Amino acid sequence: QRHKLCELFNENLLNHRIQQAKEKLEKLQYSNGAWAWFDGMEPNYYVTLSVSEHLAMLKHYLASQNEADENVNQMVEQGLQFVDAKEVEFYKKYYKKEKKALPSESSFRWMYDSYLADHKMNAEALLCCSRQDARTRRRNSSSHWLNTPSQSLAWGAISIRRRRIIHGWITASQPMWQP
Repeated sequence: QRHKLCELFNENLLNHRIQQAKEKLEKLQYSNGAWAWFDGMEPNYYVTLSVSEHLAMLKHYLASQNEADENVNQMVEQGLQFVDAKEVEFYKKYYKKEKKALPSESSFRWMYDSYLADHKMNAEALLCCSRQDARTRRRNSSSHWLNTPSQSLAWGAISIRRRRIIHGWITASQPMWQP
């Protein structure tokens, strides 16, 4: 058991395992940027969102350590481009028809993951995201906020604030929900 415990703190072994995991993820990523549940299956939106989220966290962590991994950056960017396209497709199909519909939990997650990875959305995805933000702020009925998981609300709030700062609508020192 001590031997196994010592392996946890072996930096060379840890770096080797991380490298193997990154190579495996890179090999499993489809040319359109998506990942599937298993090799050979159809690309899956939720798997891609989840893998992209975790890689974005890794990217964010590496940036805080002044280390950059170009393969991780590329995988995150390609994964989020796939998710962007699916979100725009979903928005056009569902939200344009349903005027009272609010962003789903996965939409909030997509917005947050884009923030975390410092992902540059294309114009169509940015417009879709902005419209979902506007819906969230307009339709702030108590029933919506009570029925939405608090983590989703946090993802939405963080991503809305980031976009408002990036586009110059507010400064970083202004309060979170200033109109």
